[in-house]
Amino acid sequence: MEFKYKSKISEVKKYDTIAKVYLSYYVDPVNNEINKLEVNNHELLSFNDHPTSIIKKNWDYNFEGFNEVKKYSPKFVTNFTNKAYQKQKLLNEIKFKINYQFMALNLNDLKKYEKYSVKKAEFIKVDNKEQLDNFVKIVGTIFSDEVTDSKKFYGIFEEYQKVSELYIIKYDDQYVGTGHLTHFDENITVIDDIAMLEIARGKGLATFLMKSLINRCLEKGQKEACLFGSKMAFNIYKKLGFKEEDFWLEQFKVVY
Repeated sequence: MEFKYKSKISEVKKYDTIAKVYLSYYVDPVNNEINKLEVNNHELLSFNDHPTSIIKKNWDYNFEGFNEVKKYSPKFVTNFTNKAYQKQKLLNEIKFKINYQFMALNLNDLKKYEKYSVKKAEFIKVDNKEQLDNFVKIVGTIFSDEVTDSKKFYGIFEEYQKVSELYIIKYDDQYVGTGHLTHFDENITVIDDIAMLEIARGKGLATFLMKSLINRCLEKGQKEACLFGSKMAFNIYKKLGFKEEDFWLEQFKVVY
């Protein structure tokens, strides 16, 4: 899989991989190019028909020269860091939004889940337009389109099916959840775009989805699965064996 974003984020291979996945496929990788501009030692990424983003690496939360950057009307600061935000003072124009911690699952000694199910639930690989349209709709509902371009999955589905797999959960004849696997030659799989509609929560579907995705990684012979975990889903990931590591993805909103 070709990364649209090519600059190094981290010296640690798996951290660098997951960060490049996030940045490269923030928008449609087939129909939307990334334009990168260096402004006062900040990387400003801009995209056609989608909000621009400032990229930082191990940011100290100071922001010199912000007025110069502000001329380009960025919407977000995305920070990849080995030390998470601890309520340090920010510019008035920068507001903390959310952070996600890197988590990894060693697949080497893990056996497939054989007996797990949720009544009326199906785990389906996306392979037609109806399923793809529903996948895009669910992601767009759960995640703001300012944070990720939900339409990107049309390009991913079109171009990257050999390494990128989209899955959807159908429950009681309704599409309610999504999951995305991206497999790499280093036998690492990035798990992303885990989304579950509110009407389907509290029924065990998130665990059903994750176990199904892990089984697929094992079928592919992968050695490690990794993701950025939110606090809301932390307990699910930990119960499945994912371990936290000191690498974070942080999002900050620029307020005008």
